[in-house]
Amino acid sequence: PWQLPPGDESALLRIGQEALMNVAKHSGATQARILLEYGASSVRLHVCDNGAGFQTTPSQPVAAPGPWGGFGLQGMRERLEALGGTLEIASDGGAQVIATVPRREG
Repeated sequence: PWQLPPGDESALLRIGQEALMNVAKHSGATQARILLEYGASSVRLHVCDNGAGFQTTPSQPVAAPGPWGGFGLQGMRERLEALGGTLEIASDGGAQVIATVPRREG
């Protein structure tokens, strides 16, 4: 592990919170797993569950931020893109959200 710039750290925290809120509210999952991986050139946050999953087609509407401060998948993607990162989502036997932020100096 290495020190993340505060903005990167905050983004990963918020994305993790949003992903877990989605698990609790929508998935019907009995398990959720979180993995934070440090590589030589990036940090990756992986949140997955064993729930119902979701539709991942491009025509899927993007929900507006909710009353508890949620910002949805589009908000996650925008936050990561501002940091030069990426968001991957998959729905195969549950949902998977993978947020990757490149290594930058603080």
